[in-house]
Amino acid sequence: MTRATHPGIVPPWVALGPASSVASHGDYLTGRAPDEGGAVIPVVVQNFQGVLKAFRNVCSHRYALIHDQPCGRGLLRCAYHGWVYDAAGVPIGIPFDDSDFHLDGAARQRLALTPVGLALAGGQVWVNADADAIFAGDA
Repeated sequence: MTRATHPGIVPPWVALGPASSVASHGDYLTGRAPDEGGAVIPVVVQNFQGVLKAFRNVCSHRYALIHDQPCGRGLLRCAYHGWVYDAAGVPIGIPFDDSDFHLDGAARQRLALTPVGLALAGGQVWVNADADAIFAGDA
């Protein structure tokens, strides 16, 4: 299901964990959030030099979880084949890219992670499967 086929269905905001869990560069939180069709998707919030970014926690290469722990610190790196993503969700570290994939900048952009909505309120990190969702809680 997509928003286009079910207008007016808005996925809920979900508290992922305390904001203090992602206070430093490399810190991350993972969890799950329902999308507009009711499916539950894995999500990740990662600290990049003090800026929080949120994505679906699914590698664009082979669809494995990027982070498989509830929280921690490290690169936004898929545990399956080691792809590393930047703060925009674009793969910047691809093992064997030169010999096997030969991906240019446009191809890497197409492989970017899917962003999700992100808000900080009440000392909590909130996520929404819809990247354009507007958080109605108090910040």
